[in-house]
Amino acid sequence: MKKLFILILLFVNTLIANETKIELTTTYDEFQDVTWIEPNFDNYEGYPIIYAYIGHQNEEYWLRLVAQYKSSDWIFFEQLILLHNGIRKVIKFNYSQKTSKVVSGGIYEAIDIQVDADLLEYLEDYSLSTNSKLRFYGDKYYADRDIGEFELQALQVVINKYKELKK
Repeated sequence: MKKLFILILLFVNTLIANETKIELTTTYDEFQDVTWIEPNFDNYEGYPIIYAYIGHQNEEYWLRLVAQYKSSDWIFFEQLILLHNGIRKVIKFNYSQKTSKVVSGGIYEAIDIQVDADLLEYLEDYSLSTNSKLRFYGDKYYADRDIGEFELQALQVVINKYKELKK
């Protein structure tokens, strides 16, 4: 009986986890006259490794991608490599687009880049995969991360919203 109860509890928790609703937050920057639409990670444990957000100004919309690395060791990453279902996407960026700083408890490295049509197409499939990974790749060091279901759902919600707004 106890085993049956545990199985039922696990099943219910799985259903609840699969129905996680990703909310989008809209903020207006009056100085730049830009509206930002991004996923709300308030109930997310930890920090999102990867996420997308939308910018809006004068009937124009654009999509941006953020990838964040936090640890006690520097990577000095120069490329981001996305992987899902054996399909790789190498993202090269201008080093000036990268933020690197010491934060309490370690270091922080991140990029915030514009998403073009090619990357958008890849991200659509990436967000739907159950086996999405990311590598922060530097000259000497790298760090691999598995992307969680919540992050993938958030990516999917933002991409769908972006496509809806672009119509």
